[in-house]
Amino acid sequence: MDIINRKSDKDSIECSEGSSEKYLKEDRLSAPPGISTYDTFSIDNVFCTSSEPVDITFNEVNTQHSGESIVKHDNSFIQAMFNFIKSFIGIGVISIASMVKHAGIANAAICIIFTAILSIIGTNLTISAREKILRDDFENEEFVGRRTLDSVQIARSFESQAQPQREDRIDADQNRSFQSLPNGDNASLDTNQLLLYNNYLKSYAEMGQRCFGENGYYFCTLLLALNQIIVVTAYMRFFDEYFKAYAMLATLIPTCMFMDLKSISLFSTISIFLIVHCLFLILGVSISDIPDSNFDEITYLEYFEFPLFFGASVFMFEGDMVCMNIQDSMKNPKRFKLLSFCSLTFITVMCFIVCFIPYLAYGNGISDPIINSISIEAVRDYLKVAYTAAIGFGCPLMVYPLCEICYRSVIIDPYISLFKNYPLSKFYIAAVVSLCFCYFFSKVIPGIGSFINISGALLGPTSTIIMPVAFYFKAYGKDVPMYEFSLYISICLISGIMGLISFVATIIDESD
Repeated sequence: MDIINRKSDKDSIECSEGSSEKYLKEDRLSAPPGISTYDTFSIDNVFCTSSEPVDITFNEVNTQHSGESIVKHDNSFIQAMFNFIKSFIGIGVISIASMVKHAGIANAAICIIFTAILSIIGTNLTISAREKILRDDFENEEFVGRRTLDSVQIARSFESQAQPQREDRIDADQNRSFQSLPNGDNASLDTNQLLLYNNYLKSYAEMGQRCFGENGYYFCTLLLALNQIIVVTAYMRFFDEYFKAYAMLATLIPTCMFMDLKSISLFSTISIFLIVHCLFLILGVSISDIPDSNFDEITYLEYFEFPLFFGASVFMFEGDMVCMNIQDSMKNPKRFKLLSFCSLTFITVMCFIVCFIPYLAYGNGISDPIINSISIEAVRDYLKVAYTAAIGFGCPLMVYPLCEICYRSVIIDPYISLFKNYPLSKFYIAAVVSLCFCYFFSKVIPGIGSFINISGALLGPTSTIIMPVAFYFKAYGKDVPMYEFSLYISICLISGIMGLISFVATIIDESD
C-alpha cells in the first residue's frame, strides 16, 4: 500500500518511494465505455494516515501525469475572456457582411440573434452537464476516469477547514487547494472545488467519452478537429488574399508551440485589440461612405435566400467547443457562465454593427472580405497588414485543440521513442502538421464567405447545440423537465434542418 506522508514545511503531498513510477498503460479500444485510458500517473487505494488536514495543491492534483491535461488554473477573468472571445472572432466577422446581400438585412438580423441564443444555451448546457456529472461522482464516491489521487477519500479525511478566501484575492502564483471542504455523508463541493479535483473530464472529447463511451470520444474528437481545421484553413486562405500563405508559416509555426492557455492568452489579447482596431477603421470609413450609397440596391428581406446566411451566422458562434478548456484555465471557474454571457453579448453586438453598417455603405457591391470594399486606398492597404497580423496572433488558440488531441493520443506512442522520452514533442509536431495541412487545403476551397457558410451549415448545428443538448440529457436523465425536453428537441430539429437546407442552397448557389 502506498502511504502518503505530509511534510510540515510544505502544503504538498508526497508518495512513498516507487509509487511515482507506477504507470497504467491500457488499450483505449478495449476500455469500457466512459473510462479514460490515457497513459497517466496513477495512485490507487491511497489512505491518509495523518491526523492533520491535508492540503491538496492544484499542481499536485493536475500536473503529476503525462497525458491527462495541459491546462492550468491561472488565467484571470479578463485573460479567459480574451481567449473565449478570440475563439469566436476571426475571419467570419469581416466576411459575414458580404453574405447579407443574399439574405437581406431582416433575415441576417434574425439569424444572428437565433445563433447567438443557440450558442449561449449550448455553452450553459455543456457546463451544467459537466458539473452535474462531477457532483454525482463526488457524492457517489465513484470516479470513472483515471486520477492522480483518490480526491474524495482525502477530502473527507479533513478534520478541520481552511479559512475561506475572497475569490477576488486569489493570487496567480499561490498554490490553490481544497478550501472549506465539508465533512460527512452530505458533503458537497462548489464549482471551483469540483474542478480542482477533476482530472478526467476536461475537454469536449472527454465529455463525449464520459456520456457516450468510446464512440462518443471519437465522434467529438473528429467534430472538434474538423471545426478547427476549417477555421485555420480560412485563416490560410485570408493570408493568401494579400500575402503568400507559405511565407506566413515561418511566422505562425513558432507562435503555435505554446502548451497552456495562459501563454496563449497573450496572443489572443493582442489579436482582439488588433481586430477591434481594424473594425473601428472599417466602420469609420463605411460611415463616411454611407451618404454616397445607393439605397435602392440594399436588400432588406429576401425570403427564399434565408439559408444562404444561416451557415455563416452559425460559423460565427462555433467557438463554444473549447468552453471547458477555457473554464478550466480560470482562477475562479464558477464565474465562467458570467464570462460566456458577457463575451457572447459583445460578439453579437459586434456582428450587428460590422454586418449592417458596411452593407448600408456599399450595398450589393460589397466585397468578400469587406477590406476590399474600403474606398480609401491607404486605409485598405493598412487594414490588409493589420488584420493579417491579428489573424496570425489568433492562430495559436485555433491550433491548440488540434495539438491537444495529438498530445492525448496514445495509439502510436509505444512505437515512437521520441514521444515516450519527450511527450510534448507530439504537441509541437501537431502544430506544424496542422498548419501545413490547412495551407494545402486552403488552395482548393472557394471564396472565404462561401466556405464558412458551407462549413457552418454542415457542422455548426451539431457542435453548437445538438451535442450540448445530448450531454445535458445524458447527465440529468429523467430529471430533465418535460418542457425543457420538448424545447431542446425542437431547437435541435430546427437548427439541424436549417443547417442542411443552408448547406444544399450554398452548394447550388456556388455551382450556378
